[in-house]
Amino acid sequence: MSLIEKVVRKVLVNASSILKLFERPLINKYGRNPIHQPVFIIGAPRTGSTALYQSVTERFRVTYFDNLMDYLNRNPILGTLLSNFFFGESGHSSFESELGRTFKSGLHSPSECGAFWYRWLPRDRHYIVAEEVSEESKMKLKEEIIAISNLRKQPLVFKNLNAGQRLSLIYELFPNSKVIFIRREPLFTVQSIVKAKQKLNIPLDQFWSIKPKNFEKLEKLTWAKQIVGQVFYLEKQIEEDIKLFDNHLIVRYEDFINDSESITRKVGKFIFDEEIVERKCRATPKIRARNQIKLSNEMIEEIEKELSCYYAD
Repeated sequence: MSLIEKVVRKVLVNASSILKLFERPLINKYGRNPIHQPVFIIGAPRTGSTALYQSVTERFRVTYFDNLMDYLNRNPILGTLLSNFFFGESGHSSFESELGRTFKSGLHSPSECGAFWYRWLPRDRHYIVAEEVSEESKMKLKEEIIAISNLRKQPLVFKNLNAGQRLSLIYELFPNSKVIFIRREPLFTVQSIVKAKQKLNIPLDQFWSIKPKNFEKLEKLTWAKQIVGQVFYLEKQIEEDIKLFDNHLIVRYEDFINDSESITRKVGKFIFDEEIVERKCRATPKIRARNQIKLSNEMIEEIEKELSCYYAD
């Protein structure tokens, strides 16, 4: 994060309570009776969720947290108004990211905006159940999400992988919400996590990214056991909790890479139910990250050994 970005964020954090005075009337007006149900793209890290998120938000007239709104994560209603003022219904034309971050692609690029969720939820762990969150926090979280969507009269699409470990909370707030679970061949998911750690100069046996509920046990294991276990238990939790929702869709990364056009359209039909609403001007997605072996034979063998234990069935 650059010095300018740090300063801007600090100023906005300090001003958030004042901005909330202007925001509250809008929340009161728009934060009830949702027109559309929110949409959540979830999965394990490095499974193509960002690429799918970018493709969906570029093609369809949906609302999403862009990087401008990320700056105003404490005042997302005002962020929505500003984003709409500057960008309207234009696409973002952003199909690049650095480990899920898109700031280099501009203020309208899709953001995961984890800071929005951390206003209500803990930072030190990702798996939580609805009972762990106060009723006041639930109410405020719910009304802000509804207000953002109702202001734009569009479905609000989130790509936040933490949400995959919080589906019981999401179900309590939005039982009719729509959940898209993207999966990738485990070998390549694990390999991609290894490559991400190497890029960030993080030791392979140091935990990185989304934590399943048993992460404290996994932290004590060798790097291969830990990463394979991370992917396995994250997806296992999603498999269990996604059954809560009548509206859920499973997307395979390999299908998306091979035919992003048809998979994106399938997701669009899922989001809109009836007639898909597409942007008039949109860019064509550039999907490049195909499954290829990029680690040494020794590392691949170690990963495959652990995969055979976790995925024995």
